[in-house]
Amino acid sequence: MKSEKCFIVGNLDNKTNRIDAHFFNPIYLEAIKEMENYSKKKKQINLLPLKKLLKKSKTNLTGGGTPKGTPYVTEDEGVKFIRVQNIRRYKINLEDVVYIPHAYHSGMLKRSQIKPSDVLLTITGTYGFSVIAPEDFGEANMSQHSAKIEVNEDIIAPKYLCCFLNSVLAKLQMDRLVTGGTRPALDYPSIKSINILFPKSKDCQINISEETMKIVDRAYERFYKKEEILSNMNKEIISSLGIKLPSKSSEKWFIADILNNDRIDAIFYSPYNKKFLELLKDFSYRPLRKLVRPLNKIKTPIQEFYSLIDLRNVEECTGRYKIKEVRDIVSDKILLQYEKIFVSHLNPTKGKSFLVDEKLNGCVVSNEFVPLEIISDEVIPKYLIAILRSKIALTQWKYAVTGSTPSRERIGKRELLSTIIPLPNEDTQIEIANKIYKDIEEVSKLEQEFNNYIKMADDTFLNELIALT
Repeated sequence: MKSEKCFIVGNLDNKTNRIDAHFFNPIYLEAIKEMENYSKKKKQINLLPLKKLLKKSKTNLTGGGTPKGTPYVTEDEGVKFIRVQNIRRYKINLEDVVYIPHAYHSGMLKRSQIKPSDVLLTITGTYGFSVIAPEDFGEANMSQHSAKIEVNEDIIAPKYLCCFLNSVLAKLQMDRLVTGGTRPALDYPSIKSINILFPKSKDCQINISEETMKIVDRAYERFYKKEEILSNMNKEIISSLGIKLPSKSSEKWFIADILNNDRIDAIFYSPYNKKFLELLKDFSYRPLRKLVRPLNKIKTPIQEFYSLIDLRNVEECTGRYKIKEVRDIVSDKILLQYEKIFVSHLNPTKGKSFLVDEKLNGCVVSNEFVPLEIISDEVIPKYLIAILRSKIALTQWKYAVTGSTPSRERIGKRELLSTIIPLPNEDTQIEIANKIYKDIEEVSKLEQEFNNYIKMADDTFLNELIALT
Protein backbone atom coordinates (compact mmCIF):
# COMPACT_ATOMS: atom_id res chain seq x y z
CA MET A 1 0.00 0.00 0.00
CA LYS A 2 1.10 3.55 -0.70
CA SER A 3 1.60 6.05 2.10
CA GLU A 4 0.84 9.41 0.52
CA LYS A 5 1.51 12.40 2.76
CA CYS A 6 -0.18 14.69 0.27
CA PHE A 7 -3.25 13.94 -1.83
CA ILE A 8 -6.22 15.71 -3.40
CA VAL A 9 -9.73 15.18 -2.06
CA GLY A 10 -12.27 15.37 -4.85
CA ASN A 11 -15.99 14.84 -4.45
CA LEU A 12 -17.08 15.24 -0.82
CA ASP A 13 -20.58 13.94 -1.47
CA ASN A 14 -20.77 11.11 1.06
CA LYS A 15 -23.26 9.75 3.57
CA THR A 16 -20.92 10.13 6.53
CA ASN A 17 -20.77 13.95 6.49
CA ARG A 18 -17.03 13.63 7.08
CA ILE A 19 -14.94 16.41 5.56
CA ASP A 20 -11.60 15.75 7.31
CA ALA A 21 -8.71 14.73 5.05
CA HIS A 22 -7.85 11.79 7.31
CA PHE A 23 -11.09 10.05 6.33
CA PHE A 24 -10.18 10.27 2.62
CA ASN A 25 -6.59 9.07 2.95
CA PRO A 26 -5.90 6.75 -0.05
CA ILE A 27 -4.40 4.12 2.29
CA TYR A 28 -7.85 3.42 3.72
CA LEU A 29 -9.70 3.73 0.43
CA GLU A 30 -7.31 1.29 -1.28
CA ALA A 31 -7.70 -1.25 1.53
CA ILE A 32 -11.49 -1.19 1.16
CA LYS A 33 -11.17 -1.46 -2.62
CA GLU A 34 -8.88 -4.49 -2.28
CA MET A 35 -11.46 -6.25 -0.10
CA GLU A 36 -14.21 -5.47 -2.63
CA ASN A 37 -12.13 -6.84 -5.49
CA TYR A 38 -11.24 -9.96 -3.52
CA SER A 39 -14.88 -10.71 -2.71
CA LYS A 40 -15.78 -10.33 -6.39
CA LYS A 41 -13.04 -12.74 -7.48
CA LYS A 42 -13.90 -15.39 -4.87
CA LYS A 43 -17.46 -16.64 -5.16
CA GLN A 44 -17.26 -18.33 -1.77
CA ILE A 45 -16.42 -14.99 -0.05
CA ASN A 46 -18.90 -12.35 1.12
CA LEU A 47 -18.27 -8.69 1.93
CA LEU A 48 -21.00 -7.06 4.00
CA PRO A 49 -21.19 -4.16 6.47
CA LEU A 50 -21.54 -5.29 10.06
CA LYS A 51 -25.09 -3.92 10.30
CA LYS A 52 -26.24 -6.67 7.91
CA LEU A 53 -24.75 -9.38 10.11
CA LEU A 54 -26.45 -8.37 13.35
CA LYS A 55 -29.10 -10.43 15.10
CA LYS A 56 -32.62 -9.01 14.96
CA SER A 57 -32.62 -7.75 18.52
CA LYS A 58 -32.91 -4.45 20.36
CA THR A 59 -29.55 -5.18 21.99
CA ASN A 60 -27.67 -6.34 18.88
CA LEU A 61 -25.24 -3.42 19.22
CA THR A 62 -25.13 -1.66 22.54
CA GLY A 63 -22.77 -0.24 25.10
CA GLY A 64 -22.90 -0.24 28.85
CA GLY A 65 -22.47 2.49 31.40
CA THR A 66 -20.69 3.30 34.63
CA PRO A 67 -23.25 4.12 37.34
CA LYS A 68 -22.24 7.34 39.06
CA GLY A 69 -21.58 7.17 42.75
CA THR A 70 -21.89 3.40 42.89
CA PRO A 71 -19.17 1.72 44.93
CA TYR A 72 -17.79 -1.52 43.57
CA VAL A 73 -18.72 -4.57 45.64
CA THR A 74 -17.10 -7.92 46.37
CA GLU A 75 -17.30 -10.91 44.04
CA ASP A 76 -19.83 -12.60 46.32
CA GLU A 77 -22.05 -9.52 46.33
CA GLY A 78 -22.01 -8.53 42.69
CA VAL A 79 -21.61 -9.13 38.97
CA LYS A 80 -18.42 -8.88 36.89
CA PHE A 81 -18.05 -5.40 35.36
CA ILE A 82 -15.88 -5.48 32.23
CA ARG A 83 -13.84 -2.33 31.61
CA VAL A 84 -11.56 -1.48 28.69
CA GLN A 85 -8.49 -2.73 30.55
CA ASN A 86 -10.11 -6.18 30.82
CA ILE A 87 -10.41 -6.54 27.04
CA ARG A 88 -7.23 -7.54 25.26
CA ARG A 89 -6.92 -8.79 21.71
CA TYR A 90 -8.80 -12.10 21.49
CA LYS A 91 -9.04 -12.66 25.29
CA ILE A 92 -10.74 -11.25 28.38
CA ASN A 93 -8.30 -10.61 31.22
CA LEU A 94 -9.99 -10.76 34.65
CA GLU A 95 -6.83 -9.94 36.63
CA ASP A 96 -8.23 -6.66 38.02
CA VAL A 97 -11.94 -7.12 37.28
CA VAL A 98 -14.39 -5.24 39.52
CA TYR A 99 -17.98 -6.05 40.49
CA ILE A 100 -21.20 -4.01 40.48
CA PRO A 101 -24.38 -4.65 42.51
CA HIS A 102 -26.95 -7.07 41.04
CA ALA A 103 -29.54 -4.27 41.13
CA TYR A 104 -27.64 -2.29 38.48
CA HIS A 105 -26.97 -5.37 36.36
CA SER A 106 -30.66 -6.28 36.18
CA GLY A 107 -31.91 -2.69 36.23
CA MET A 108 -30.40 0.35 34.52
CA LEU A 109 -27.70 -1.76 32.75
CA LYS A 110 -30.00 -4.56 31.62
CA ARG A 111 -29.37 -3.78 27.92
CA SER A 112 -25.64 -4.37 28.27
CA GLN A 113 -25.75 -7.72 30.04
CA ILE A 114 -23.07 -9.95 28.50
CA LYS A 115 -24.13 -13.38 27.28
CA PRO A 116 -22.04 -16.31 25.95
CA SER A 117 -20.94 -15.76 22.32
CA ASP A 118 -21.41 -11.98 22.51
CA VAL A 119 -18.56 -10.22 20.71
CA LEU A 120 -17.09 -7.29 22.65
CA LEU A 121 -15.21 -4.42 21.00
CA THR A 122 -13.34 -1.59 22.72
CA ILE A 123 -14.48 1.73 21.23
CA THR A 124 -12.92 4.48 23.34
CA GLY A 125 -9.23 5.24 23.93
CA THR A 126 -7.65 1.88 23.13
CA TYR A 127 -10.18 1.07 20.44
CA GLY A 128 -10.38 -1.99 18.19
CA PHE A 129 -9.65 -4.81 20.65
CA SER A 130 -12.16 -7.62 20.32
CA VAL A 131 -13.00 -10.67 22.44
CA ILE A 132 -15.80 -13.23 22.58
CA ALA A 133 -17.62 -14.01 25.83
CA PRO A 134 -16.95 -17.68 26.70
CA GLU A 135 -19.71 -20.18 27.48
CA ASP A 136 -18.75 -20.43 31.16
CA PHE A 137 -18.35 -16.67 31.69
CA GLY A 138 -21.25 -16.30 34.11
CA GLU A 139 -23.09 -13.04 34.76
CA ALA A 140 -21.30 -9.93 33.54
CA ASN A 141 -21.86 -6.36 32.39
CA MET A 142 -19.70 -3.69 30.79
CA SER A 143 -18.75 -0.02 30.75
CA GLN A 144 -19.70 2.49 28.08
CA HIS A 145 -16.22 2.36 26.57
CA SER A 146 -16.90 -0.96 24.83
CA ALA A 147 -19.67 -2.22 22.55
CA LYS A 148 -21.47 -5.56 22.73
CA ILE A 149 -22.27 -7.16 19.36
CA GLU A 150 -24.86 -9.90 18.85
CA VAL A 151 -24.56 -11.49 15.41
CA ASN A 152 -26.88 -13.58 13.27
CA GLU A 153 -25.18 -16.94 13.75
CA ASP A 154 -26.93 -18.34 10.66
CA ILE A 155 -24.63 -16.08 8.62
CA ILE A 156 -21.46 -15.58 10.62
CA ALA A 157 -19.76 -17.33 13.54
CA PRO A 158 -19.07 -15.02 16.52
CA LYS A 159 -15.55 -16.41 16.89
CA TYR A 160 -14.80 -15.59 13.25
CA LEU A 161 -16.10 -12.02 13.70
CA CYS A 162 -13.87 -11.62 16.78
CA CYS A 163 -10.83 -12.71 14.74
CA PHE A 164 -11.74 -10.40 11.87
CA LEU A 165 -12.20 -7.37 14.15
CA ASN A 166 -8.71 -7.99 15.54
CA SER A 167 -7.22 -8.20 12.04
CA VAL A 168 -5.50 -5.49 10.03
CA LEU A 169 -8.48 -5.53 7.63
CA ALA A 170 -10.72 -4.17 10.39
CA LYS A 171 -8.00 -2.06 12.04
CA LEU A 172 -7.51 0.02 8.89
CA GLN A 173 -11.24 0.70 8.68
CA MET A 174 -11.48 1.65 12.36
CA ASP A 175 -8.45 3.94 12.06
CA ARG A 176 -10.34 5.70 9.28
CA LEU A 177 -13.67 5.90 11.11
CA VAL A 178 -12.42 6.97 14.52
CA THR A 179 -13.03 10.54 15.67
CA GLY A 180 -11.66 12.64 18.52
CA GLY A 181 -8.28 14.10 19.32
CA THR A 182 -6.99 13.30 22.81
CA ARG A 183 -9.45 10.41 23.32
CA PRO A 184 -10.30 8.72 20.00
CA ALA A 185 -13.65 6.93 19.80
CA LEU A 186 -15.86 4.91 17.46
CA ASP A 187 -19.58 5.70 17.35
CA TYR A 188 -22.26 3.10 16.65
CA PRO A 189 -23.00 4.14 13.03
CA SER A 190 -19.27 3.80 12.29
CA ILE A 191 -19.13 0.35 13.88
CA LYS A 192 -22.12 -0.79 11.84
CA SER A 193 -20.41 0.42 8.66
CA ILE A 194 -17.27 -1.73 9.11
CA ASN A 195 -17.01 -4.06 6.11
CA ILE A 196 -16.61 -7.71 7.11
CA LEU A 197 -14.92 -10.11 4.69
CA PHE A 198 -16.01 -13.68 5.45
CA PRO A 199 -16.43 -17.12 3.86
CA LYS A 200 -20.03 -18.03 3.05
CA SER A 201 -19.45 -21.46 4.57
CA LYS A 202 -19.88 -21.53 8.36
CA ASP A 203 -17.61 -24.57 8.55
CA CYS A 204 -14.91 -22.62 6.76
CA GLN A 205 -15.33 -19.66 9.15
CA ILE A 206 -15.02 -21.96 12.15
CA ASN A 207 -11.93 -23.70 10.74
CA ILE A 208 -10.17 -20.37 10.15
CA SER A 209 -11.06 -19.02 13.58
CA GLU A 210 -10.03 -22.23 15.36
CA GLU A 211 -6.64 -22.31 13.61
CA THR A 212 -6.14 -18.69 14.63
CA MET A 213 -7.23 -19.24 18.24
CA LYS A 214 -4.87 -22.22 18.68
CA ILE A 215 -1.98 -19.82 18.19
CA VAL A 216 -3.65 -17.18 20.36
CA ASP A 217 -3.84 -19.74 23.19
CA ARG A 218 -0.09 -20.30 22.90
CA ALA A 219 0.42 -16.54 23.10
CA TYR A 220 -1.65 -16.25 26.26
CA GLU A 221 0.24 -19.08 27.93
CA ARG A 222 3.18 -16.65 27.84
CA PHE A 223 1.01 -13.73 28.92
CA TYR A 224 -0.33 -15.49 32.02
CA LYS A 225 3.14 -16.72 32.96
CA LYS A 226 4.41 -13.15 32.68
CA GLU A 227 1.56 -11.87 34.88
CA GLU A 228 2.33 -14.55 37.46
CA ILE A 229 5.97 -13.45 37.66
CA LEU A 230 4.93 -9.80 38.06
CA SER A 231 2.44 -10.60 40.80
CA ASN A 232 5.06 -12.65 42.71
CA MET A 233 7.77 -9.97 42.69
CA ASN A 234 6.49 -8.31 45.85
CA LYS A 235 6.10 -11.66 47.59
CA GLU A 236 9.69 -12.58 46.73
CA ILE A 237 11.08 -9.36 48.21
CA ILE A 238 9.00 -9.58 51.38
CA SER A 239 9.76 -13.27 51.81
CA SER A 240 13.52 -12.75 51.33
CA LEU A 241 13.49 -10.01 53.98
CA GLY A 242 11.53 -12.21 56.39
CA ILE A 243 8.81 -9.60 56.79
CA LYS A 244 5.25 -10.64 57.63
CA LEU A 245 2.81 -7.93 56.62
CA PRO A 246 0.00 -7.08 59.05
CA SER A 247 -3.53 -8.11 58.12
CA LYS A 248 -5.76 -5.40 56.71
CA SER A 249 -7.36 -3.30 59.42
CA SER A 250 -11.16 -3.31 59.54
CA GLU A 251 -11.31 -0.21 61.76
CA LYS A 252 -13.56 2.41 60.15
CA TRP A 253 -13.06 4.97 62.89
CA PHE A 254 -10.27 5.71 65.35
CA ILE A 255 -8.88 8.44 67.57
CA ALA A 256 -5.49 10.00 66.86
CA ASP A 257 -3.38 12.68 68.52
CA ILE A 258 -2.69 15.36 65.93
CA LEU A 259 -1.33 18.04 68.27
CA ASN A 260 2.29 17.11 67.63
CA ASN A 261 1.99 16.78 63.86
CA ASP A 262 0.98 19.16 61.10
CA ARG A 263 -0.90 16.40 59.25
CA ILE A 264 -4.63 16.44 60.03
CA ASP A 265 -5.91 14.07 57.32
CA ALA A 266 -7.39 10.82 58.62
CA ILE A 267 -5.66 8.53 56.09
CA PHE A 268 -2.24 9.52 57.45
CA TYR A 269 -3.26 8.18 60.89
CA SER A 270 -4.75 4.91 59.61
CA PRO A 271 -4.27 2.07 62.13
CA TYR A 272 -3.00 -0.15 59.32
CA ASN A 273 -0.36 2.43 58.39
CA LYS A 274 0.74 2.63 62.02
CA LYS A 275 1.03 -1.18 62.31
CA PHE A 276 2.88 -1.36 59.00
CA LEU A 277 5.49 1.23 60.01
CA GLU A 278 5.98 -0.38 63.42
CA LEU A 279 6.57 -3.73 61.75
CA LEU A 280 9.20 -2.29 59.38
CA LYS A 281 10.99 -0.63 62.30
CA ASP A 282 11.45 -4.02 63.94
CA PHE A 283 14.05 -4.74 61.24
CA SER A 284 17.34 -3.07 60.44
CA TYR A 285 16.37 -0.01 58.39
CA ARG A 286 17.22 3.54 57.39
CA PRO A 287 14.92 6.38 56.35
CA LEU A 288 15.54 7.21 52.69
CA ARG A 289 17.09 10.56 53.64
CA LYS A 290 20.04 8.71 55.19
CA LEU A 291 20.72 6.86 51.94
CA VAL A 292 20.15 9.51 49.25
CA ARG A 293 20.09 13.23 48.73
CA PRO A 294 17.67 15.07 46.42
CA LEU A 295 19.28 16.82 43.46
CA ASN A 296 18.36 20.01 41.70
CA LYS A 297 16.35 19.40 38.56
CA ILE A 298 18.23 20.29 35.38
CA LYS A 299 15.94 21.96 32.87
CA THR A 300 15.93 20.61 29.34
CA PRO A 301 18.20 22.59 27.00
CA ILE A 302 16.68 23.69 23.71
CA GLN A 303 17.49 21.22 20.94
CA GLU A 304 16.11 20.04 17.59
CA PHE A 305 14.95 16.62 18.81
CA TYR A 306 14.29 15.22 22.28
CA SER A 307 14.48 11.64 23.55
CA LEU A 308 11.39 11.68 25.76
CA ILE A 309 10.16 9.21 28.38
CA ASP A 310 6.53 9.89 29.29
CA LEU A 311 5.22 8.91 32.71
CA ARG A 312 2.85 6.47 31.01
CA ASN A 313 5.80 4.82 29.25
CA VAL A 314 7.45 3.69 32.49
CA GLU A 315 6.21 0.47 34.11
CA GLU A 316 5.59 0.68 37.83
CA CYS A 317 6.73 -2.75 38.97
CA THR A 318 9.66 -3.28 36.57
CA GLY A 319 10.92 0.19 35.65
CA ARG A 320 10.99 -0.80 31.99
CA TYR A 321 10.59 2.21 29.73
CA LYS A 322 9.98 3.31 26.16
CA ILE A 323 11.88 6.20 24.60
CA LYS A 324 10.03 8.39 22.12
CA GLU A 325 11.79 10.76 19.74
CA VAL A 326 9.88 14.07 19.54
CA ARG A 327 10.54 17.45 17.97
CA ASP A 328 8.63 19.54 20.52
CA ILE A 329 7.86 19.17 24.22
CA VAL A 330 4.68 20.87 25.39
CA SER A 331 5.40 21.12 29.12
CA ASP A 332 8.39 21.44 31.44
CA LYS A 333 10.76 18.48 31.31
CA ILE A 334 13.95 17.67 33.18
CA LEU A 335 17.19 16.10 32.03
CA LEU A 336 18.12 12.60 33.18
CA GLN A 337 21.50 12.30 34.88
CA TYR A 338 23.72 9.23 34.63
CA GLU A 339 23.64 6.80 37.60
CA LYS A 340 20.99 8.83 39.42
CA ILE A 341 17.64 7.48 40.63
CA PHE A 342 14.43 9.12 39.42
CA VAL A 343 11.19 8.57 41.33
CA SER A 344 7.72 9.72 40.24
CA HIS A 345 5.85 11.34 43.13
CA LEU A 346 2.54 12.09 41.35
CA ASN A 347 -0.60 9.99 41.80
CA PRO A 348 -1.49 7.58 40.24
CA THR A 349 2.00 7.05 38.82
CA LYS A 350 3.87 7.16 42.13
CA GLY A 351 6.36 4.36 42.41
CA LYS A 352 7.63 4.54 38.85
CA SER A 353 11.32 4.49 39.63
CA PHE A 354 14.42 3.77 37.56
CA LEU A 355 18.19 4.06 37.64
CA VAL A 356 19.65 6.05 34.75
CA ASP A 357 21.98 3.92 32.63
CA GLU A 358 24.03 4.91 29.58
CA LYS A 359 21.04 4.45 27.27
CA LEU A 360 18.94 6.88 29.32
CA ASN A 361 21.64 9.46 29.94
CA GLY A 362 20.59 12.71 28.24
CA CYS A 363 16.92 11.76 27.81
CA VAL A 364 14.20 14.00 29.23
CA VAL A 365 11.31 13.12 31.55
CA SER A 366 8.33 14.71 33.24
CA ASN A 367 8.93 17.36 35.87
CA GLU A 368 6.99 15.06 38.23
CA PHE A 369 10.08 12.89 38.71
CA VAL A 370 12.37 13.55 41.68
CA PRO A 371 16.11 13.00 41.04
CA LEU A 372 18.04 11.32 43.87
CA GLU A 373 21.72 10.50 44.38
CA ILE A 374 22.86 7.65 46.60
CA ILE A 375 25.19 8.94 49.34
CA SER A 376 25.56 5.81 51.47
CA ASP A 377 27.51 2.61 50.89
CA GLU A 378 25.01 0.74 53.08
CA VAL A 379 22.68 0.20 50.14
CA ILE A 380 23.16 -1.31 46.68
CA PRO A 381 21.49 0.81 43.94
CA LYS A 382 19.60 -2.06 42.30
CA TYR A 383 18.32 -3.23 45.68
CA LEU A 384 17.12 0.28 46.55
CA ILE A 385 15.29 0.55 43.22
CA ALA A 386 13.61 -2.82 43.87
CA ILE A 387 12.38 -1.61 47.27
CA LEU A 388 11.13 1.72 45.86
CA ARG A 389 9.00 -0.20 43.33
CA SER A 390 7.74 -2.69 45.90
CA LYS A 391 4.78 -2.84 48.24
CA ILE A 392 7.13 -1.83 51.06
CA ALA A 393 7.50 1.70 49.63
CA LEU A 394 4.16 1.93 47.81
CA THR A 395 2.20 1.13 50.98
CA GLN A 396 4.00 3.90 52.87
CA TRP A 397 3.31 6.37 50.07
CA LYS A 398 -0.34 5.37 49.90
CA TYR A 399 -0.82 6.88 53.35
CA ALA A 400 1.62 9.78 52.90
CA VAL A 401 0.21 11.50 49.80
CA THR A 402 -1.07 15.06 49.97
CA GLY A 403 -3.32 17.00 47.60
CA SER A 404 -6.93 18.01 47.07
CA THR A 405 -7.92 15.55 44.31
CA PRO A 406 -6.86 11.90 43.81
CA SER A 407 -5.45 12.52 40.33
CA ARG A 408 -3.17 15.31 41.57
CA GLU A 409 -2.06 13.85 44.89
CA ARG A 410 1.68 13.90 45.44
CA ILE A 411 4.25 12.55 47.82
CA GLY A 412 5.93 15.58 49.37
CA LYS A 413 9.72 15.73 49.61
CA ARG A 414 9.61 15.28 53.39
CA GLU A 415 7.31 12.24 53.10
CA LEU A 416 9.41 10.76 50.30
CA LEU A 417 12.66 11.09 52.25
CA SER A 418 10.97 9.62 55.34
CA THR A 419 10.31 6.34 53.52
CA ILE A 420 11.57 3.43 55.62
CA ILE A 421 14.01 1.22 53.69
CA PRO A 422 14.76 -2.24 55.21
CA LEU A 423 18.52 -2.82 55.14
CA PRO A 424 19.59 -6.46 55.29
CA ASN A 425 23.24 -7.43 54.84
CA GLU A 426 24.95 -6.90 51.50
CA ASP A 427 24.65 -10.53 50.41
CA THR A 428 20.87 -10.47 50.92
CA GLN A 429 20.57 -7.18 49.05
CA ILE A 430 22.51 -8.67 46.11
CA GLU A 431 20.40 -11.82 46.19
CA ILE A 432 17.13 -9.83 46.12
CA ALA A 433 18.35 -7.46 43.40
CA ASN A 434 19.62 -10.31 41.19
CA LYS A 435 16.36 -12.25 41.56
CA ILE A 436 14.20 -9.23 40.71
CA TYR A 437 16.29 -8.28 37.68
CA LYS A 438 16.28 -11.89 36.49
CA ASP A 439 12.47 -11.82 36.77
CA ILE A 440 12.35 -8.59 34.76
CA GLU A 441 14.46 -10.19 32.01
CA GLU A 442 12.10 -13.19 31.95
CA VAL A 443 9.10 -10.84 31.75
CA SER A 444 10.65 -9.10 28.74
CA LYS A 445 11.33 -12.45 27.06
CA LEU A 446 7.77 -13.71 27.63
CA GLU A 447 6.33 -10.43 26.40
CA GLN A 448 8.31 -10.70 23.17
CA GLU A 449 7.17 -14.29 22.69
CA PHE A 450 3.57 -13.20 23.32
CA ASN A 451 3.83 -10.48 20.66
CA ASN A 452 5.41 -12.93 18.20
CA TYR A 453 2.58 -15.44 18.66
CA ILE A 454 -0.10 -12.74 18.32
CA LYS A 455 1.50 -11.64 15.04
CA MET A 456 1.59 -15.29 13.97
CA ALA A 457 -2.13 -15.56 14.78
CA ASP A 458 -2.88 -12.42 12.75
CA ASP A 459 -0.90 -13.76 9.80
CA THR A 460 -2.57 -17.16 10.05
CA PHE A 461 -6.03 -15.58 9.91
CA LEU A 462 -5.18 -13.58 6.77
CA ASN A 463 -3.35 -16.45 5.07
CA GLU A 464 -6.19 -18.91 5.70
CA LEU A 465 -8.67 -16.37 4.32
CA ILE A 466 -6.59 -15.60 1.23
CA ALA A 467 -5.86 -19.30 0.57
CA LEU A 468 -9.54 -20.14 0.02
CA THR A 469 -10.13 -21.49 -3.46
